[in-house]
Amino acid sequence: MKHGPISGARQEVTDLRRQTVRGGYVTIAAVIVRNVISIAGTMILARILAPADFGLIAMVMSILGVAMIVRDAGLMLATVQRREIEQREVGTLFWINAGIGFAAAVLAAACAPLVARFFGDPRLTLIGVIVSGTILIDALSVQHQALLRRRMRFGSIAIAEIGAQIPATIVAVMVARSGGSYWALVWLKVVEAIIRMIAFWSFSGWWPGFVFAWARVKPFLRFGGALTLTRLLVYLVRTLDRVLIGRFLDAASLGIYAKAGNWLLTPLQTLTFPLSRVAIGTLSRLQDDAARYRAYFRTAADGIAFLLFPGIAFAMLEADTIVRVFLGEKWLAGVPIFRILLPVAVTTIFRMFTRWVFVSKGHVGRQLRWEVLVLVMTVAGFAYGIRWGVEGIAAASAVVSVILLVPSVTYCVRNTPLRAWDILRTPFWPGGAGLAAAGATAVVFRALGEPGLVARLFLSLGVFSGIYLAILLAFPAPRARIRELRGFARLGR
Repeated sequence: MKHGPISGARQEVTDLRRQTVRGGYVTIAAVIVRNVISIAGTMILARILAPADFGLIAMVMSILGVAMIVRDAGLMLATVQRREIEQREVGTLFWINAGIGFAAAVLAAACAPLVARFFGDPRLTLIGVIVSGTILIDALSVQHQALLRRRMRFGSIAIAEIGAQIPATIVAVMVARSGGSYWALVWLKVVEAIIRMIAFWSFSGWWPGFVFAWARVKPFLRFGGALTLTRLLVYLVRTLDRVLIGRFLDAASLGIYAKAGNWLLTPLQTLTFPLSRVAIGTLSRLQDDAARYRAYFRTAADGIAFLLFPGIAFAMLEADTIVRVFLGEKWLAGVPIFRILLPVAVTTIFRMFTRWVFVSKGHVGRQLRWEVLVLVMTVAGFAYGIRWGVEGIAAASAVVSVILLVPSVTYCVRNTPLRAWDILRTPFWPGGAGLAAAGATAVVFRALGEPGLVARLFLSLGVFSGIYLAILLAFPAPRARIRELRGFARLGR
């Protein structure tokens, strides 16, 4: 049988898949590098600084983070999700972002004394004023990053972010070693924001003009407005626990709670956020093709599930060792919190999947209504759980996230090519195999005894990984899915 040239439609499909897979490769590689840099910097800073230093920054960010969400105004994803866009529309959106960023920065700086009074620590005033400047800096590069994402230039984005992270981490360590205490964490944010903005402008090659199209950007503003309100609600859900701990307990408790949560959830969010860039960009281009939309979603979700769910199982197994190795003995009080928050890590992956659907299909209004319910449930949970301190807050967060899991997925897939099972099935094999591997690894180490901490961590990871892969390859269903993922991945080579 002779094979002719690929048709235009098939070529378009192949090119899109190839761009998607390459974007995934670059994104995963960048995430690994960023996590290595972050882990190295945190290991150093955690041994120099006190938990209260991290608590102070967590207090500031829990309040000023609201302004950091508003600076974007949802217009980055509005630009990415749009099927077609003109230069004058991007230019108009740039100036809107700049104006909103300036107003948000001024408002955040003006609120800094109120933040200090709320938490009862005058040091927060100056910290808040300085950190507020990063809001405007980031707002000035929103559309430049959006253009890079539309062009699927994820390599440029990765270089910009890593190139900003390395010098910022070096500066933070230098400040900490010179006795700068919490100022090391402040300058980490400032230096990173400045370098990242310069890099995005350079890589995008686009400079805003003074040609405006106000009437044409109204759909962008409606989309961005609904998305921004949704993000604010999500942010309130994620930070309300820290606000309550900082207000009613103390900075040291907040520092331990925040660090425990960060070491569990931040690596997960660090990976899922950039991968979502690739997924949302691709799904947005496929939003009018139901079959291809569903096929891509299932493949992307399975690939992430096989990567992340076993990682959560391993974190459950080695929480104590991870904290001892990377943070030190003084952070051991965070281990129980670390374990309590594990269900939140699981549901975070599902929240990522539902976000792909809401945004790529333009259903941000529905997403906003759902997040109102989540906020109400979370407030009720925290109000009940705070009587047991930080452990009670962590437990309330875990319980609420689990209760809302199935309803959130069912609500999300309405009027889409997906079924609820397309999302809910994702952890079955990788999660089940991960839990079984964790149990088997624990049995192995009971028989072998306890090696040193670092040796324990690496040996445990090796044993866990071997058992996990052996379980997957022992059954036909996961073997078949792994073959499909390998075939998809070959497109990017």
